[in-house]
Amino acid sequence: MTDLLDRSLQRQILSTLSLMYPGGTRDLAQLLAMDADSERRLVANASYLAEHGLLVSGFRRISTFASVTFQHAGETSITAAGLDFLQDDGGLSAILGVVKVRIDAGQWAELLASRIEQSENLSHEERSSLAAAVRNLPAKAIEKLSSKMLDWAVDHWQDALPLLHKWLAQSAG
Repeated sequence: MTDLLDRSLQRQILSTLSLMYPGGTRDLAQLLAMDADSERRLVANASYLAEHGLLVSGFRRISTFASVTFQHAGETSITAAGLDFLQDDGGLSAILGVVKVRIDAGQWAELLASRIEQSENLSHEERSSLAAAVRNLPAKAIEKLSSKMLDWAVDHWQDALPLLHKWLAQSAG
């Protein structure tokens, strides 16, 4: 199935539909001048884009005992998310959207351990021992540690003000 997915075709689909926005087309294959042999690739890529919310697919699945086919049963059109995807700046999604950063427990433990190893406030033995302990914590313990660190940071936000002033001065200069 992965050989059916084609980034170039996906971009062509979205670009073509963006020119028709806010309308769409009832025959995407004809619009893209695709032959019948290529239609399976078209359906796969349009379905993939629809599953990611970048377009509304006009293809409908028709199942029988013998086979599964897809028919044009409605209009295929690009969504706001699809238009934003085509923009170099991410469009309104980038401006209005919330950015979520996910770090798994192993990555977070490694980040913490590396910071501990760089600490100048501890002896070499203390740094090594503490870093190893953090690296060996189970995921649930890392999660609890992270929560406690965040609570501490919120409780001590005023301690960060000198750093904030320093960073702002550096970014302005």
